[in-house]
Order: sequence, then C-alpha cells, then structure tokens
Amino acid sequence: MSAPDDFWNEEDFEDTVAAALIACFESKIRKQRNLPKWLAITESELQFVKKIGPYIPSNSRVILPASSQKLAFDVENDPLPEFGAIAGKNPQQGSNDPSVYNGYFLIHLLRKVTRLPRHWEREGAGQLYELTVMSADDNGVSGDKNYFSVAKDGELFTCSWRHPEWRVSADGQVASWKMQMCHGFCGLVLLADRRHCWTITAQEKEARAHLGCMQEEIKSLLYARSLPMTSTGRKRPILHLVESHRRRMRNGTDVDVTAFLRGAQVVEIGGTVFKVSPPSSMQPKVSRNSQIRYYADAPVAKQGGAA
Repeated sequence: MSAPDDFWNEEDFEDTVAAALIACFESKIRKQRNLPKWLAITESELQFVKKIGPYIPSNSRVILPASSQKLAFDVENDPLPEFGAIAGKNPQQGSNDPSVYNGYFLIHLLRKVTRLPRHWEREGAGQLYELTVMSADDNGVSGDKNYFSVAKDGELFTCSWRHPEWRVSADGQVASWKMQMCHGFCGLVLLADRRHCWTITAQEKEARAHLGCMQEEIKSLLYARSLPMTSTGRKRPILHLVESHRRRMRNGTDVDVTAFLRGAQVVEIGGTVFKVSPPSSMQPKVSRNSQIRYYADAPVAKQGGAA
C-alpha cells in the first residue's frame, strides 16, 4: 500500500500560513514615493483582501506552461472568476532586481472591472481585470496596480499606462508586460481551479485565510482538535493545525472522517473556527440532501445542471 500524498509536508508551509496572516493583518501600506499615486495600492484594497481572505492553493495543483508565447485562459471549461486573492511565499525574496517584487510574501488580487481608469489604454478586447500585486516586507506592504483583458477566446491582452508625465522605457514596458501577464494568467487559473478543490477556511476575530487541501489535510483538522495546544500554544490555532498535520503524517496516524463529513463540517480550536468546504464543482453531482448539508452557503443546484 502506497503512502498517502502529503501536500503540507514542506518545511516552509507553516511559514507560508504565518506570513499570510502577518502580511494581511499586521502590516500597513508603505509609501512608495517613486510610484504615481494612480498605480499605488491603497488601504481599501488591503481591506478587501482581509474581508475575502487570501487563498493559499494546495501544493497538489499544477499550472502547465503555455505551448507558445500566447497566454490564454480556458474559457471553454472554466468560467472567468469575478474576484479573488491568491497568496504565497515570494520565490524571489531578497532579490536585488528592481523589476521584481522582493518581499517575503506576495498577494495577487484580481477583480473584474467595467472600465479602465484615466491614463490606461486597451491593447485588446474582452473582459477587463484589475491586478493588484501586494508585496509584504519588514517595513509593510507595497506594490502596484495593472490592468489586462481576456478576449472571448481566452487570450490575455495587456493594458498600457499612457500618462504624459510618467513615461516608461520600451524595455521597462516589455518587462512589465511579461510580469503582468504571467501573474494575471496564473492568478485566474488558480482562482478558477478553486472550484475543484477542498478548502479549509480559518476564521479568527478579523483574520481569515483559505487553505487549499486534500483528504489528508481534512483528517489532520480533526486530529489537531484532539491535541492540546502546548508546544504550539503560543502560535495561532491555524499554525497549530499545520504543525499537527506534520506530526500526524510523521506518526502515520489515520483518522476516520466519514462521520465528520456526514455532520457539521466545522471545528473550533483555541477560538479560531475552521470550516471545511467541498469543491463547488461536485454540487450538481450529489443528492439534494448532500447539497443542503455541504453547500448551505451556496444556491442549491439542480441535478445535472450548473450551480
């Protein structure tokens, strides 16, 4: 019998969860004097991320590289997301390259918009998106805003900044376009993919985070409830969950989740409420009773139809 897949076993996953909470709920907007005010992030954007909660995708998810230089969203199989915030540790932390974000944590907030702000111009047709990139470092949260569009066939097109007093070099525009398109494309794919994933949502007083997960992580939620918060008691309960998962996997402890999934999928640990949400793509495929039990916060879907 093969060992179960463990997607929270990486040493830095606990740090990723901690960084998400610190970046969103213990950081302030840092002034960026060399950035036009029209491009800088605002407190309202950070508050919006706090409200909806950053989504940390499961390590089980993979984004396949495009076969050509053309970036295209799969509009035939996935609806375009309305909004969402994808979060994760920054692989380029500490970089000296001025063209990249070098904080310890990155949040990509994507939202549909109906029109472009002043000084922005389209390069292609389709649905407009605002992409706000937030980079958290020891001095606070910084970043900027960009815009792009998704055509009817799914192809992504950049939008250009045309302010007469703030010109960008040709090389700078190319570098910005590549980064913007990559971040926008990956963000849309991960947000759309969320409907196929199980999620554990951790809700504290003001802090909220969504952890993409698989069956083993749901088992660990029940296991974490049974463990006293001793060695991890000084940490947030959400970190207690991750540490308990790693301990359970090391010990090879199995947990029966059948009864749990038949009842209320909510666990409280140290004042933090953890809620398990099944993939929304499963909703039309299960019985009406299961839809009511598992999808209480979503419209009841018709059998064989769309949610």
